[in-house]
Amino acid sequence: MSYSISHRIYRGFLISGIIYTVSIYILVYLLDYDIERTMLSAGMAQQQAFYARKIDGSFHTWETADTVATFIPATTAADTQQLPQVFHGLTPPFQDEFEYPDGRTVLVSVKQMPNGAFYIARDISLLEQRELAHLPAFAAFGVFIILLVFVLSRQISKRLSEPLVRLVENIRHLEPGSQGHRLPEDFKDQELKAIATTMNKFLDSLEEHIKREKSLISMTSHELRTPVTVISGAVEILEKRNRLTEDDRKTLGRIRQTCNDMRSNTEALLLLARHTDTHVKQNNQTVITTVNHVKNELAHAREDAGLRIKLTNTGKAAMYMADSALSHMLFRNLLDNALRHTGGKIRVGFTEDSVFIEDEGHGFAAINPDRDQPVQAETHATAEYGGLGLSIVTMIAEKLGWKVHIDSPSGAGNRIVIVFKP
Repeated sequence: MSYSISHRIYRGFLISGIIYTVSIYILVYLLDYDIERTMLSAGMAQQQAFYARKIDGSFHTWETADTVATFIPATTAADTQQLPQVFHGLTPPFQDEFEYPDGRTVLVSVKQMPNGAFYIARDISLLEQRELAHLPAFAAFGVFIILLVFVLSRQISKRLSEPLVRLVENIRHLEPGSQGHRLPEDFKDQELKAIATTMNKFLDSLEEHIKREKSLISMTSHELRTPVTVISGAVEILEKRNRLTEDDRKTLGRIRQTCNDMRSNTEALLLLARHTDTHVKQNNQTVITTVNHVKNELAHAREDAGLRIKLTNTGKAAMYMADSALSHMLFRNLLDNALRHTGGKIRVGFTEDSVFIEDEGHGFAAINPDRDQPVQAETHATAEYGGLGLSIVTMIAEKLGWKVHIDSPSGAGNRIVIVFKP
């Protein structure tokens, strides 16, 4: 699962803020607890020192508003009835807190002295009540801090990611082939400015390359069309002389048909090379008609083509209309290479929305004897079919809006499926 950089920054700031807040709370609690214990211990020690100065060696009890102290001489047996209630059952040394049902909290200490046992209890209920009173305010302040972290994280993440989001949007609106469209370089961040500058330099270089490519295509178009035009003109001149035998006329007809095919193929190749839809208009015809034309054309060139190519399972897809030049080029490439590189029958079948071509070759997943490893389908297909290869078939299919699927188990022959409707 992928997240936007704004979300990642926001989440990082929010988690860091929460961890920081919780850590501060824990630290404050530990410091407060340590200070409280230290103050109570120091206060208890001061109380003990104060009353110790009043000891005259006899049993005595002192009581104030928050303190109770008792001294029992070592020579006197401790009488439980004489001790205040808070000290019952305690023997030196001892120090702990007691919480009573009425809400009082008492800190009790029993210390063994050289001349007897000293008992002291101090009421710390007021301190505990103040701590409890501060808890709601402390919790509210914590919630406020977390909410503040939440808001600041959102604002900071938005502010930090805004330039990058703007750069991404500008890049997203770049269109292939558009000239003069460049990325803005007014970013304050040096890294983003460097990315925009580098991208613009790349676009300049790419635009220059496209210009050279278009110029080369234009020159190539002229060079390819000229020989075809010359041959076609020569064929017409020979026909006008009317000095040909019947066999010569058949041969001349094949030359004319080949010139027409070359002219159509040239237009199709130039169309693919230009990556544009502006081209000379081609006649649309049914796929079954195109396949039959390819079959008949191959039958003139190869004696076994008519016997090996079989049309089976003629379905609804056979009536699908397509650009005659492009579809002719696609099926001729597939069938011609199947004839040249495989043996046995070649089956062409139609389904509801697709056409499949099966042969009796070795399949695309054949084992490479040099590496003893399966060869990738696309690489092996291009190598086996040769000529224009599977790559040109894929390009034509994309131009027609079709999909090409390969289903060729090892040793089971090649199967290429052309899907008309994605």
